[in-house]
Amino acid sequence: MNRFNRYADRLDVSLLKPLFTERGERRVYGRGEPFLTAGSVPRFVAFVESGVFRYTCLDGRGNEHVVGYAFPDEYVCDYRSFICGTAAVVDIRAVAESVSYLLPCTELERYWESGIEGQRLGRRVAEELFAITYDRLLDFYCKTPEEHYLNLIDRYPGLVDVIPLKELASFIGVTPETVSHIRRKLSSKRKS
Repeated sequence: MNRFNRYADRLDVSLLKPLFTERGERRVYGRGEPFLTAGSVPRFVAFVESGVFRYTCLDGRGNEHVVGYAFPDEYVCDYRSFICGTAAVVDIRAVAESVSYLLPCTELERYWESGIEGQRLGRRVAEELFAITYDRLLDFYCKTPEEHYLNLIDRYPGLVDVIPLKELASFIGVTPETVSHIRRKLSSKRKS
C-alpha cells in the first residue's frame, strides 16, 4: 500500500527504526498536544508508532494552513529547521492520541556521520524530501484542485477516514466547499 509521505515507499528507512526504538524515548501525545511549536528550534526527530501528526503554518493574516502529516511507520520533524538549526515555521501536533519514539537531533546527526551507510541514507532522505517538495510545488502550479484531490486519494485511499474535510481542503489549498463539489462531481460520474 502507498504511504502518505512517498519517501516511506521509496526509501528503505528500516535501518532507522531500531535507532529510534532502542535509543529514543517512547512518548504518548494526547490529541492536540504539540510535538513542535512554531518559533522553537527542534531538539527531536520522532518515529511514529501509532496515531497521526499534523503540520500547520500561519499565513500573514493569521489563517492556519495544513501543510503536512506524519502517519504510523513514518518520521516526524521540521526537516528544514533541523538541518539549518533555525526556528520552526510550522506547528506539529498530534491529531489523535499518538505514540512516537523521540530521538535527539544530535543522535541522528551522529548516525548520519557514523559511516558510509549512514551518510548514504542521510543523503537519500534529503534527496527524497527535496523531490517531494519540488513535486508539490509543481503540482500547485500545474494541477487543478480535482487532480490534487484524486492524486491524494489514489496515493492514500484511507485518508478521508482519518482527516476531516476542512483539513483535507487546507492541505490541497482549496475551500471545504470546493472539496465537497469535487466529491459530488466524482460521485455523479461513478453513477453514470
